[in-house]
Amino acid sequence: MIKIKEWLLDKEKDAELKIEDVVLHGCAGGVSGVVYYRETETFHDKHEQEIWNALDEHAQLEGIKVMDLVHRLAKEASSITQLKNDIVWWAIEVAAGEILLERSRKENVAFEEVTP
Repeated sequence: MIKIKEWLLDKEKDAELKIEDVVLHGCAGGVSGVVYYRETETFHDKHEQEIWNALDEHAQLEGIKVMDLVHRLAKEASSITQLKNDIVWWAIEVAAGEILLERSRKENVAFEEVTP
């Protein structure tokens, strides 16, 4: 999810969000740029392939079909707009988690290099 990660890092750089807050509170906590349906629809359409590739990858990791994962993520969706919103938020939250994991690994490597 390279482009979604870049989007998050740009927002963090501009002090619009903290990656940690996205991981802890999710997008429902209010992430600038994906608050309103029109924003999440636009985000989905711009990142559609990346989102669906991530859904497919995660479904495979869980040993389930991609639509079973989508159903779990968007079980209350009653429109395509709500479906897009739910999977956009999921993709952003997953990307934020991956960023924190990458940072943690880098910090551990740096710590190991400094520790005698």
